[in-house]
Amino acid sequence: MVSKKGLVFSLFFLIALSTILSCASAEIVFSQLKTVYNLGDDLSSQVTITTINPGYLDINLICGGIEKNLYHNVPDSKIINLKRTLIPAYIEDLFGNCYLSGVYGDEKGDSSQFKISNEVRVNLETVQQIYDAGNTAIIKGKAIKENGVNINGFIEISLDNETKLNDLVKDGSFNTNFNISEKTHAGNYSLIVRVYDKDAQDNLLNFGEASLEIQINQKPSKIELAVDSVSLTPGNNLTIIPFLYDMAGDMMNRSLMLQIKDSKDNIVYENIINSNSEFVLETKTNLTAGDLKITSQKDEVIAEKNINVLELKKINVRIVNQTIILENVGNVPYNQIMQFQIGNESVMKEVALSLNETKEYDVSAPDGTYDINIKDDSAEFFSGSGISMTGNVISIEEAGARITNFITEYPAVWIFLLLVVIGFFFSMFRRYQLTRFLGPFHEKKNLVRLEEKRGGMRLVVPKKEKLEEAEFTEKPSYKKIDSVKVKDIKTNESVEKINIHGGITKAEQAGVLHGQKQPVSVIALKIKSGKPTGMAKENIQKALEYAYDAKGASYISGDYILVLFSQIVTKNKNNEAIAIKAAQEMEKFLATHNRKFRDELEYGIGVNSGDLITKVENNTLKFVSIDKTLAIAKKIAEMSSGEVLLSKDIHLKTATTIKTEKIQTGDTEAFKIKRVVDTQASEKFIKDFLRRN
Repeated sequence: MVSKKGLVFSLFFLIALSTILSCASAEIVFSQLKTVYNLGDDLSSQVTITTINPGYLDINLICGGIEKNLYHNVPDSKIINLKRTLIPAYIEDLFGNCYLSGVYGDEKGDSSQFKISNEVRVNLETVQQIYDAGNTAIIKGKAIKENGVNINGFIEISLDNETKLNDLVKDGSFNTNFNISEKTHAGNYSLIVRVYDKDAQDNLLNFGEASLEIQINQKPSKIELAVDSVSLTPGNNLTIIPFLYDMAGDMMNRSLMLQIKDSKDNIVYENIINSNSEFVLETKTNLTAGDLKITSQKDEVIAEKNINVLELKKINVRIVNQTIILENVGNVPYNQIMQFQIGNESVMKEVALSLNETKEYDVSAPDGTYDINIKDDSAEFFSGSGISMTGNVISIEEAGARITNFITEYPAVWIFLLLVVIGFFFSMFRRYQLTRFLGPFHEKKNLVRLEEKRGGMRLVVPKKEKLEEAEFTEKPSYKKIDSVKVKDIKTNESVEKINIHGGITKAEQAGVLHGQKQPVSVIALKIKSGKPTGMAKENIQKALEYAYDAKGASYISGDYILVLFSQIVTKNKNNEAIAIKAAQEMEKFLATHNRKFRDELEYGIGVNSGDLITKVENNTLKFVSIDKTLAIAKKIAEMSSGEVLLSKDIHLKTATTIKTEKIQTGDTEAFKIKRVVDTQASEKFIKDFLRRN
């Protein structure tokens, strides 16, 4: 039998074993959590306990060794649904790698690891990186939180950390306009785009940013002309500094145009110079008195300043052999009494010289060497010693005076010589008149000839030969034009080609051509009033002479006459000014035709520039069109109502010298010439070009 003492021991052993077994089986279990949460998300977890014991259940959020209690209560069930919003009110500033830890009496349990993030990925879709001050930048992109959810929040845009714009981000997308101030300094900037959201208590939750390096360019805004003097004595130098400023007030180092005109609007100087640099104008002593107008221009910015040019009375004196040469090199007429001191004797002469005029005076004196001094009441012009002279007496006479005296002394001799000269020229004039009238038939068939006859000339016409009837007109001043029939490549129809004897004046379109790609200026003349005949046709050909004189080559395409100015023919890279000038001359000639003749022409003239493949072959400019160069010229000519219209391309290339007015038909832009800024310079350029070629 078991003793009473042994029975008690066994009972205590069973109770202890039951308690140990009960404690060993108790645990806290968390449901599966997401791997990443962003601030503002709801953290939800189902917490399971195996037994309900007296005491509180605590669930803590632990991040980086720092914990924050999320639940403290006496459980009334083995399953507790934990839900907390991850905002500072509940978790303060905890984020990073975290887990949940439960404590219930002696029971403990931990959840799986997860991350609490405050990061937002910002992706910019903006590709433009260069802007002009005063323009608008479009900022577009996407913003996604690290948990993969699109953010709803705010966007902040700044340039080099200076905030410029705030806007909204909806469902992870943003598309906003950012205005760049006109006064933004030129340079490189860091464009920073920040995206963020907040909770109801205005606490910052999630945050992300992206940056883009952009370049901001400035536009010229103002030119200041600095000069070293407000008045100028001709012959002295004038220092000019054109200061160029942008819209932010900063200096810009750019090239700009400087033009200087005298009081008669003649160009003294014109060239491209650098801004903010000193330019020295060297003037001549005959610079016109009055206002000297200085103009500087960069794009649409213009500055002007007037300098007063003083009057200068100045004579240049030279002695060559025994001739005194007086030249007015001042800027006003010279009319003074001059003293010519030769040795011990002086001769007073009244000298009158207009601007730039030169007069010569013959000097004589008894054989020997003399000191000569020439002056007026205000200045000494010449002083020399040891000058050799020959003659009988000291005298100074204007060159030609002795010849005049000879004429007055022997008038009969001069009258006889004059009659001989008049008779000779009268005889040559009569011969010229008859030759001009009969020349074509005389040269061709020798049907008519001139024979000398006492007292003049006689006209001999053989009786057996019958002259064909012909219309005699004045010999035209223009070159002879041939009209030939050729087949148009596109239509296979016969069309008329215009050609001039001498030089390359004929153009022909080729299907395939191994030539050079070159810039070409094109004049398109469209005849809108039907096929021209009679004087209309003849005057169209005469009008084309202006283009041929400038090395243009013509090509007829339907109702259009196209004139091409190619470098391969003109030997000039810049044919825009030449083409525009030729088009203006053509327009003037055709307008004169319409005023004088009944068969008026309805026409349009367009000028364009672009690239063609060209080649000279058999004295013909052959070409292949590789873009819309010819089509645009035709379209502009169609818009024209008799005036010269420029395309946008040629307008941009000549904008500094030709001021225009924009006109538009549909989607086609054209520019009507209003004013030529520098007609004299362009005409001189064209004349020099024609003289060289």
